[in-house]
Amino acid sequence: MFLVPYGTSASSVLDYDARLCSVELIILKADLQHLRLSSTSKNHQLGLHQRINGALGTLGWLCRRYASKNGLKPTKIRTSINELRHNFQQQKLVLFDQQLQTLIESMPLSLDGYLAEDATAQSLDNGKKIYYRYCSGCHTNPDFTKQTPSYSLVDMAHQMPQREFIARMIGGVRGTPEIAMHNPLSKQDLAGMYKFLLRFGSETGN
Repeated sequence: MFLVPYGTSASSVLDYDARLCSVELIILKADLQHLRLSSTSKNHQLGLHQRINGALGTLGWLCRRYASKNGLKPTKIRTSINELRHNFQQQKLVLFDQQLQTLIESMPLSLDGYLAEDATAQSLDNGKKIYYRYCSGCHTNPDFTKQTPSYSLVDMAHQMPQREFIARMIGGVRGTPEIAMHNPLSKQDLAGMYKFLLRFGSETGN
């Protein structure tokens, strides 16, 4: 994830890592909300715990990259992330949630170019093709017996807050080892897929 792929500039990799910092903070907060719901099964709670722990493992690196790109103090970021990890380990979830919100506000994710209304006719068509070729096989009928099911992207697009859905699309899509597992989709690809998913019923005739 952190290797610089051949032909990719260091500045573009820095931009990507910095964006992932903002993305992971949003996803962490949303995952925490699901973890705290009384309706969340024990099995899903285990999956969420694992996912949050995994994200916290790389969050310090990503957010130091954000600090480097945006002129923030890396020592302050490091301290905040260490406190975040400690509070999750100690199950101080209210404080953990508050700290996440503070970090989200200080390192916000720009949605420019990712919104459904940003999609062109061409990117809408591309988004539809990408969905059917690469996504629908796993993200149509989730297996809820798994700790981390592959949820329906159509349901996610319609039910999730816009910022969370876009964050999950940016953070959840991975490419090949040749591109260091970076998300291979452009902003227009993601905007086009988002617009298609929001119009899914009319686009498919359902």
